[in-house]
Amino acid sequence: MWMNIIVFFTTFFLFLGEATIHYNIGHKENKFVFPSGKNMLYIIATVATFSLINAFLVWGIGKFF
Repeated sequence: MWMNIIVFFTTFFLFLGEATIHYNIGHKENKFVFPSGKNMLYIIATVATFSLINAFLVWGIGKFF
């Protein structure tokens, strides 16, 4: 159980950092900016969803093998 929680939060924070970097690559300004509140909520929801899927996949593969 603890391993799934560790996998979820590790994936979440790494992917959130990656998503923020990708947001800045596509942003028009040349300096680092954080997304607006609405965009940040969309990013967090998306990253959390895929982090949860990843945690379930790791759990399922671990139970299978």
